[in-house]
Amino acid sequence: KNRSREKVRIGEVQDVVCTGVNSIALIKYYAFGWITQLITPAPEPERGGAAASDPEAPLRAKAVKMVLSSMLTKGGEDRNTIGIAFQSQSPRLAQEFLDTLIRLYQVRHIEVHVPSTPPAFFRERAALVESQIQEKEQQLKDLERENSITDIGTQKGLLLNQIARLQQSIAEASVEEKASASRIDRLRLSITEEPEQIVLSEREVVNQAYVQSLSDLNNLRTQEVEMASRYPDEARPLRDTRSQISQLEKALAGQEETRRETTWGANGNRQLMVQALQNELTNIEAHRALQSALKEELVLRRAELVNLNNLEVQLARLARDLELGQGEYEAYLKQMRVSDISMALDREKISNLSVIQSATLPTEPVKPRRALIMALGLFGGIFGGLVLAFLLEYLDHTIKTNEDLTRRLGVPVLATVSAKQFKALR
Repeated sequence: KNRSREKVRIGEVQDVVCTGVNSIALIKYYAFGWITQLITPAPEPERGGAAASDPEAPLRAKAVKMVLSSMLTKGGEDRNTIGIAFQSQSPRLAQEFLDTLIRLYQVRHIEVHVPSTPPAFFRERAALVESQIQEKEQQLKDLERENSITDIGTQKGLLLNQIARLQQSIAEASVEEKASASRIDRLRLSITEEPEQIVLSEREVVNQAYVQSLSDLNNLRTQEVEMASRYPDEARPLRDTRSQISQLEKALAGQEETRRETTWGANGNRQLMVQALQNELTNIEAHRALQSALKEELVLRRAELVNLNNLEVQLARLARDLELGQGEYEAYLKQMRVSDISMALDREKISNLSVIQSATLPTEPVKPRRALIMALGLFGGIFGGLVLAFLLEYLDHTIKTNEDLTRRLGVPVLATVSAKQFKALR
């Protein structure tokens, strides 16, 4: 038997890698189809138009199986090469078989990997995607220009800082309002406890009415003395004078020579408290107004933040659409280039499958290997003889020595008689 060898390098076509087991299976598949086609005759229709049964089909199947069993395939270490060998009685037949099989595989390889989609399709899709990308880019620019967006991250950070400062200012104003309200309550309680008027000063002064009444009494007494010297006691003027003296004496008896004079005035502490209360009322109103303004500003800033977040989502969506569009555009361009190259290779009958070493015409048979057979026979005979000798020795149960007899029967040996001596005695 002679063996012809051929090595084939399998590459990549349109992102489909034919290496290792897949390529070996394809080669066997093509070989099976080719051999079957060669040895199968054209069917002859019967009278009814149906194909006649083939009684030689089992023989042809057996022949195909024998041919395939004579073909040996092996993948290379780099998984990009395949070695093929074919055993045959004729060296020329082995070489022609492998050459024909490799040519068939190359033709079928090109036919299988012909692009199903023409480059024009990818070119149209790339142009459509490019127009969509330009539209998305324009939408992104318009959105940024309409909302005055330069760096949305920086703007969002500034807005968050403003919101934080506003919240802090509102909290501080609320604390000041509560503190002012507490001071107002204390001031009002203190004002109710303070009188509006207080005594400024007190002093002892001469009672002018008493002094005047005393002077009038002295004058009346002087007149009484003068009138008593001129008029009798029953005279009316004298009685009137004495009556006035008596009334003045009674009036003087209920009066004191001095009296206490008290000076009243406004309570200065109360006035200070009232002023402080007015100031606190003004402050609390100012704090409330400040809180109201800050809260309105906070609402506006939060609305701007919500709007900015929505813009960020829209920008992110547009950016993601642009990125996907760019990837799709590049994929279409790549497929278009691959399709162009594949079409060109197909027109030129070029593929990335190359034959590293063509089928060689063997000069020496590979079978039978006489030296190896003789060596194996010699080794088998020696090993078999040794095994047979040990086996016969193990299976032999006859008694040959005195020790065997003693061991088997358990009695001592008194004497031995050889077969020759035994025959002589007889």
